[in-house]
Amino acid sequence: MPVEANPPLFKVRLGLDPGNVSPGAGLSIRIENVGAKDVAYGLAYEMARFENGVWIMLPTGPFLAPRFNVPARTASRCQKVHIPRLTPSGLYRIRKQVVQQTGASSSSVRAVTATFRVVE
Repeated sequence: MPVEANPPLFKVRLGLDPGNVSPGAGLSIRIENVGAKDVAYGLAYEMARFENGVWIMLPTGPFLAPRFNVPARTASRCQKVHIPRLTPSGLYRIRKQVVQQTGASSSSVRAVTATFRVVE
């Protein structure tokens, strides 16, 4: 799966497959934890389309509230993301929030992102 790294504090990536997707098809994403600490994530994600040099947020959700754990040096199960049939061609970004415990009662949240293309 193609991946993009996130800020260096976390050793977590967002993997996606395929890197190019047709309107009406599905995209598989997963959290890839290559670090030494466990992380957690939910089903929610954000999606944006690159237009005229800026990322334009697209509507997503609603999402259920469960949280899933990803042990160190493993990957989560794939989450399917449906690309609507009328989605225009272009460059898109998907983003998820990941939580890592930093202490007994504290945690740190980071966003992981990956880009893909919608092609007709």
